Amino acid sequence: MMNNINPSDWIVNQVELITKKNKINTIIDVACGFGRHSVYLANKNYKVVSIDIDFKKLRTFTNNKNIRSACLNLENHEYWPIQSYFDIVIVVNYLYRSNFKNILNLVKKDGYLIYETFCIGNEKYGKPKRKEYLLENKELKNITDNRFVIKDFYQGIVYVPAKSFKQMLVAKRVAM
Repeated sequence: MMNNINPSDWIVNQVELITKKNKINTIIDVACGFGRHSVYLANKNYKVVSIDIDFKKLRTFTNNKNIRSACLNLENHEYWPIQSYFDIVIVVNYLYRSNFKNILNLVKKDGYLIYETFCIGNEKYGKPKRKEYLLENKELKNITDNRFVIKDFYQGIVYVPAKSFKQMLVAKRVAM
C-alpha cells in the first residue's frame, strides 16, 4: 500500500530553488521510506536513486522509470555501501549520527545536501521522543564542515503533515 503523505513543502521548495540555477543530473533519497520525495522528483523527470532498508516500501513505487532503488541497511556495514556522488542528497526523518560523514561524502562538488529531521523539542508533539532520535540544538548546522556553505537553516515548529519540531538544512558543497 502506498503511503499517501505528500512530499515536504520545504524539500520541494528547496529543490525548485536549486534546480532553477543548477543543472541537476543525479539525486539520492536516503532512507526514503515509501518514496514520497523520490516519486515527486521522478515525476518531474529527475533520475533518482532511492535507498531504504524496507524492501516492501521500496516495492510500492519502483515501477517508475526514473527511479533506481536499492534495499540497504545503512546502519549495519563495516563499510559504507554507496560509492557514488550526487548533485542533490535528500535526507528526511532519518537520524543515525554515525552516518553523518558518509552522507556528507555523497554530495558532489557544487552539489547540495537537503536534510530535514526531528530535533529536541519534538517530544512535546509526538514521536520520536527518545533523545537518540532527536537532533540537539543546531546540530545539523554543526555537522557540516569547511567543504560546505550553509544556504538555509531552520529550527522550529512545523505544522504539516503534523505539528512537530524539526531542523532543516540546505548546504552547498564547495570543496572536495
